[in-house]
Amino acid sequence: YASRRKYAYRLYHYSSHEPIAFKKLAIRHAGKPGVPTLEDVEEFFKLKEVIDLYEVLVEQLVWPTESVSLKEVAKWVRFSWRDSDPGGGNSLAWYKDAVSHPDELVREENRQRLLEYNEDDVTAQVAIRDWLTRLGEARLPGKKLPEIATLDRRFSRR
Repeated sequence: YASRRKYAYRLYHYSSHEPIAFKKLAIRHAGKPGVPTLEDVEEFFKLKEVIDLYEVLVEQLVWPTESVSLKEVAKWVRFSWRDSDPGGGNSLAWYKDAVSHPDELVREENRQRLLEYNEDDVTAQVAIRDWLTRLGEARLPGKKLPEIATLDRRFSRR
């Protein structure tokens, strides 16, 4: 729809988790109104407008990290989660407590924690995408690298 109307768009995701999850949903809910077929989902994730940030990071850059997980890379682009102990494993425990803990207050606290954690995951991807964009702009021919003071206000003169 966007390309037919001559709008530019990109959809970013991080690793194969999203395509796999969407394929499973298409299979689980096959035939229901508004649910794309498995083939539709597969074709969608092949579009040039759909970009896996993880692939870009591992195929085009070298990182000084033990892994190229979202949490590790986000640290290098100066993003941090609000939660003191973010992680996929922890989020599973939070989910369990959000849906089945006997105390309503604990359920609500875990729902809020999950919402913030997932929001931070998305915001981390935006931070990485924006960092990659700035890196790409700095590498354009004829364009100077930005001064360090423009990249991080900690280095600017006071």
